[in-house]
Amino acid sequence: MLDLRHQLIEGRADLPRVGSVIELDTIPWYAVVDADGTVVAHVVPYLRGLILDDNRPATAKSYAHDLLRCRTR
Repeated sequence: MLDLRHQLIEGRADLPRVGSVIELDTIPWYAVVDADGTVVAHVVPYLRGLILDDNRPATAKSYAHDLLRCRTR
């Protein structure tokens, strides 16, 4: 998880350029999906780690939106 976090921070992880954030019924409560609506699998453990450390759904939602914003610029 730590390596993925550093990859995301440094822009080395592959994220979709077009997508959205959806609400889930399970932790991490939010996920990033690509343009086809497919969950970006390697982001889920990253968001889950945030929830387990912080335990606020808004944290995962905020970070998920931030990940999309970083890639669409």
